[in-house]
Amino acid sequence: MSRLRTRKSAAYDERINARSGSNLNTLTSRHLLLVGYGGLGANLAQLLSGYPWGSITVVDPELAELSNLGRTPFGLDDVGKPKVAHVRRVLARSKPSGTRWSSYHGSGQQLLVENPFGFTAIVAAVDNDRSRLQLQRSALSLNLNFYTAGLEANQSGRSGYAFSRPAGEGAGCIGCWLLGVERQPQACDAPESVAHAPTVHIVASILADMLIEQEVSSASQSERGAADSSLNFFAWSGLHHQQVAPNPGCTVCSASA
Repeated sequence: MSRLRTRKSAAYDERINARSGSNLNTLTSRHLLLVGYGGLGANLAQLLSGYPWGSITVVDPELAELSNLGRTPFGLDDVGKPKVAHVRRVLARSKPSGTRWSSYHGSGQQLLVENPFGFTAIVAAVDNDRSRLQLQRSALSLNLNFYTAGLEANQSGRSGYAFSRPAGEGAGCIGCWLLGVERQPQACDAPESVAHAPTVHIVASILADMLIEQEVSSASQSERGAADSSLNFFAWSGLHHQQVAPNPGCTVCSASA
């Protein structure tokens, strides 16, 4: 896991450019709605901030707490204030790449209805499956790209995943995967494996990689073909990439069809 990318690099940019046949300047046409600004969302926003997005809108209804400090960029001055105030105070003010940052202290449901910035993707940086599924439904109904990620812990240890689904038909959604996969850590027999457990920083880094690459690809396509959902599921045994096929029992896809 130590080889996973944790910061923006020129070599990574070149790899995205080579795969997509385009360049990162196409991201200026992409508009992200980032729902959730806790451990995952705040770290993800930091990773995305060096790229030239058209806009990133951050939504979170909660206040920052002391427990957030160890896994987020928040400082003591942020405690007790809306989490999204950090966006206005730090990210929006610095504007390192020309990205237009906006933030809302609330649920963001009205934003999805009004879509004031012409969102092209929804990023669900939330910590429960119910919210992920609701946001996936919104992405499907609005024909937007969708991304999410999570960390899971049980008696065996911890694992994580990052998921992307481009707009279009022909691929499974996050609901299909939640129904059809055994979500358990792998190869965690050795006690020393605990040192390599996925962290929120690693999850955010992997999700950022998937998101940037897919958004460059989407911006470069004049016509969208069949969608191709992609999942990175990882535990102590390493990173496992798979495609997510539609699941006939999924009510998320069928409800949005």
